[in-house]
Amino acid sequence: MPSASSRSRRAFSIFISLLASATLFLSGCENVANSSHPVTLVRMIDASYQGHAYDAYQGSTPIAVNFAGPSVGSYAYLSPGATTIKIVPTGKPQTTVTSVTGTFTASEQHSVYITDSNGGITAQVLTDQNAAGPGGDVSLRFLQQATGAGNLDIYLAADGSLPVVTGTTALDLSKAKPLLSSEAAGSVSSYYNVPPGTYDVIVVPSGATDTSAGYVSSATALTAGQVRTLLIVDQQLLATPPVSVITADDYN
Repeated sequence: MPSASSRSRRAFSIFISLLASATLFLSGCENVANSSHPVTLVRMIDASYQGHAYDAYQGSTPIAVNFAGPSVGSYAYLSPGATTIKIVPTGKPQTTVTSVTGTFTASEQHSVYITDSNGGITAQVLTDQNAAGPGGDVSLRFLQQATGAGNLDIYLAADGSLPVVTGTTALDLSKAKPLLSSEAAGSVSSYYNVPPGTYDVIVVPSGATDTSAGYVSSATALTAGQVRTLLIVDQQLLATPPVSVITADDYN
């Protein structure tokens, strides 16, 4: 039987290991600038439709566990430098589904963006904006992964600013200007800077003149300096609206 002192040392070792694991992850609203030593931050954005749960590893170290699409994970601290992130089925670290290699620079934030490609899983590294929107603006990026919806127009309309089409509940887009036009599935936009305010995010088939066949968010308050990524995916169980939108906090 182990001595009392050896049991104490083992318990202390387990405690330190758990403490280290607990500090690995950051919430999405925190950022790399909060760290006191050179690190980079990485999170998983899973836009696949496979319905499988995955883990992400750097070498033998898990950096995200048991995630499935569509979802956006929390940031994890990593040491800067060139590295490979491998995606594996949850609980099967030796079975690599896909992997991606990138250089994760100190004081940067990145997303590993996982999507379907011809029935398989692929991943790419995105660089996330890790500073406040310039001049008090809000910075927005769009990931269009609604593969069944065709090309999409994306509007950001001040809440309550668009008229309703007579006899319907649809909003009239005929005099509005899309922020992005004819965005194809698989596209990753740059960050767009817009004034703070309360907006409706509207996603419709390209060329639509009203929102009857599209998605309209609830009123969304965007405050000065915020940075957000909006992931657009197909609805899996509903026909209306045809897409759903997941908003991720990049900064602030």
